[in-house]
Amino acid sequence: MQKERLYDDASVLRLLAEDSEYAFGILFERYRAKVYCLALKFLKSPALAEEVVQEVFLRIWQKRAELDDVQSLDSYIFIAARNATFDAFRKLSNKAAAEAAYAAARDLVDEGVDYAMLEEQYSDMVKKTVALLPAQQAKVFHMAKIEGLSHEAIADEMNISRLTVKKHMATALHFIRLRLQQHLVTVLPVLFSAMAC
Repeated sequence: MQKERLYDDASVLRLLAEDSEYAFGILFERYRAKVYCLALKFLKSPALAEEVVQEVFLRIWQKRAELDDVQSLDSYIFIAARNATFDAFRKLSNKAAAEAAYAAARDLVDEGVDYAMLEEQYSDMVKKTVALLPAQQAKVFHMAKIEGLSHEAIADEMNISRLTVKKHMATALHFIRLRLQQHLVTVLPVLFSAMAC
């Protein structure tokens, strides 16, 4: 433990840029608890907080060669932890909302309804909605959601800023959500009225 304190953050980052696993270990021990506590405070789940810790330190290891310019490691890790926590929170919220909507729709539908057909129709509706997006938004959406690329990778490939990618994604998702909600509003009453008592 005393050995760790011999290295200030700048020294640790320099060693880390040289692929030092020892430096990474020091960094992990020094900041792990802070990241965990921040994530736990928002997510209220030890398991999810651990996932955030893993995500933050995985990103640090992946970007280790770029970190020797970081002026304040404390601030850098705080921002990385905050972003990873917000991402986890958004995924959790979206998953919960999607599961609730899906469960509610299934509860309303008669047992005799062909679920595979409904899911195929839903998938078809999503494709048709994406086709209505402006070309740039559709491309960003496809690269992010179908190809699984990060905003940074999309920005590089399309030669646009990361902020532009983020705006395109937000606008596209908002449009898609609205269209699908309108579709559910029209489809669910029909399914409901077709149900046998």
